[in-house]
Parts: sequence; C-alpha cells; structure tokens
Amino acid sequence: MIARGLLLCVAAASLNGCFAAHYLAQATRGQIEILERRRPIDDVIADGRTPAFAKAQLAEVAKVKRFAEAHGLSATKSYTRYADLKRDAAVWVVSASERLAFRSATWWFPIVGRVPYLGWFRFTDAARFAVELQEQGLDVGLRPASAYSTLGWFEDPILSTMLGKDDGALFDLVNTILHESLHATFYVPMRTDLSESVASFVGDELTRDYLDERYGKASAERARYDADMRRSIERRQWMLDSKAALAKIYASLEDDAEKRRQKGIVLGELRRKLGTKRVINNATLAELQNYASGQDELTQLLKCFGRDWPRFIAALREWAKATPTFGSLKDQCP
Repeated sequence: MIARGLLLCVAAASLNGCFAAHYLAQATRGQIEILERRRPIDDVIADGRTPAFAKAQLAEVAKVKRFAEAHGLSATKSYTRYADLKRDAAVWVVSASERLAFRSATWWFPIVGRVPYLGWFRFTDAARFAVELQEQGLDVGLRPASAYSTLGWFEDPILSTMLGKDDGALFDLVNTILHESLHATFYVPMRTDLSESVASFVGDELTRDYLDERYGKASAERARYDADMRRSIERRQWMLDSKAALAKIYASLEDDAEKRRQKGIVLGELRRKLGTKRVINNATLAELQNYASGQDELTQLLKCFGRDWPRFIAALREWAKATPTFGSLKDQCP
C-alpha cells in the first residue's frame, strides 16, 4: 500500500532555535513549490504530453471525490488540481524510538499538538536529521510518503507521486484520496494514533465500497484489491507479532547486550518473512500504533451501522468530543 504522511508544515516556529528556523523554512519552500506547480486536472488530461496511465487515473479523481462526499466525508476544494513534483516522494518522514523500548520521540506543534514524526521535502534534509537522531542513541525510521494532508489549510492537489504504472495503482490512488479526505473530515489533535488509524481504516474499507459501486462485487478489480488487502493484513500481523515479541524481551531481566542480541534475531526473521532488506527497528514498528490501532473496534462500529458511512462518521465525531479511546468506540453503537 502507498505510504502516507501527514505533513506538519504550519506553526513549526514552536520548535526552538536554529532547528525551528530550518524546519519552517524547508516546509514553507516545499509547500510553495507545490502550490506553484498546480494545474487544473482537466487541463492535464487534455494535454497531449500527459502519459495515458496518468490520464486514466486523473479521470477517476472527480468520481472518487463525489463518492467520498456521498458517503459522509467533508466536501473540500482539494484534488481539483495536479502537481508534477518530478521526484519519487512528496515528503520523507522521519520517526525515532528508544532502542530497547517502544518509546517514541515526539515533537509539539500548535493546532495539531504532539506528533511522533516530522516530514521533510528534501531527502538530504531528512537523512541529515535522521543521522542526528541516531547519534542521540535512537532507532530511526526514514520512509518516503506519496501524499499528505494540510488539514484544509491549503487546497491539496493530486501529486505525481500518488500515481503509478502497476496494476494496483488505481486502488492506491483511490485509497489515498479517501484516506487524506478523512483527515479533512475527522482529526483529533494530539492523538496521531487515533487520527491516522481511523483514516487508514476508512481508506481501506471505502475503497472496497467504491470498487463495488464502480465495477461490481464480482469484478476482477474487486478480487485484485481483496488479494492485495489480504497480503497487507498478513504482513501487518507479522510486524505486530514481532513487536509483541520484542516488547517481552525489553521487559525481561536480561542485560542490554542480551536484549540487543535477541532483538537482532527477531528483526532478522521478520525481514526474512517480509522479503525485504529495508531497515526495520523500533521506530518502524512503533508506527504500527499510529496507522493500525483499533481496527477490530472500528470494524465492529461500521458493522453496527450496517456500513452506513454518514452515521459511522457522525458517531466518530461524537466519540471524539470526549477523551476517545478505541475501547470506548462500542459506546457509540446504539
């Protein structure tokens, strides 16, 4: 599935010193660049230089927006324009955690509150920041993100990084639009785990409903999406199981050297199962809490409302008025 990051590109001046100035400057430059590159989607589709795969996917955007609004997501002016970034990622997201505990580093911003990651528009800036965190003795995650939401501060365009040429590219685009549109509909300040996990759930489930409506439940498109989702869920479970195993190791009475040895074995086995050479560490696994929490509870709530999405969204908004926990979602079911 496409990686997603919520870019915190406003109010970065709440950080201190030279770092604050640098982070704010790069965020401002990056956002301005995107705004300057925007073109109306209809113009891009009509442009003879636009590749066929991009035209086909861009032609789907208006349909997805109408579908989202009909199913309870807020109407916005986002995704009516397109920006060619001429790079492989919209932003690069950096997160960090203690090496022998799942305690994430966090940064605080006005409006959005405390968050467990920072987004950078240039890979070199992200990599430099990642090294600084590593030098502080932290596990560090560095990943590309194809899209982000400004929570309504700007009219977010479709980005070139959201389009792809493989068979699942359309599914990923639909999912990303729905995921990011959920952020404009439902956001809980200072609770990244709630906001991102709900957006991931809604994006995944609404994409399935969109494909049913667009192509039919028995379609090849729906079958392909279901197969992709099964693989994604399986991989996520492997990561959750590894995270649980590591948590037991970290809580044990073994000395730190032994904990590090056992950690290496667990992570090596996980990389083997995932078939990746990518670095996986505490920062990587800690992100699961932000993007994959409360899935069972959300599933039950959606079932309770008979997949009536406007009622489901209304229940989420009511739930967020108190001090929301995924365990309390059951109280929203009438």
